[in-house]
Amino acid sequence: MAWIRKGNQEYYYRSRRQGSHVISEYVGNGPLAELSAEIDQAERQERIARHKQERQRQQEYKQAERIADQVGDLINMITQAAYLATGHYTHKRQWRKRQ
Repeated sequence: MAWIRKGNQEYYYRSRRQGSHVISEYVGNGPLAELSAEIDQAERQERIARHKQERQRQQEYKQAERIADQVGDLINMITQAAYLATGHYTHKRQWRKRQ
């Protein structure tokens, strides 16, 4: 998305991706081209804002997942300590009471 100067005139071109190629599309010049440029800029800003929000959500999810993993590890350690304190042992990954 660029304004290109040819002689004394400026022309607005819009770039878009088609498969693996980038296509440059002529929009025009004058007020209509300026309006198109403003709309394209607004859409670009909205896309960037959505991308930032999604990245923030992913970071929050990863942080919550790390906390949940830590809580799970603590629960497992407390459970093992309780079983060992009451005289249990593990056999083939099962807790059993000593006779």
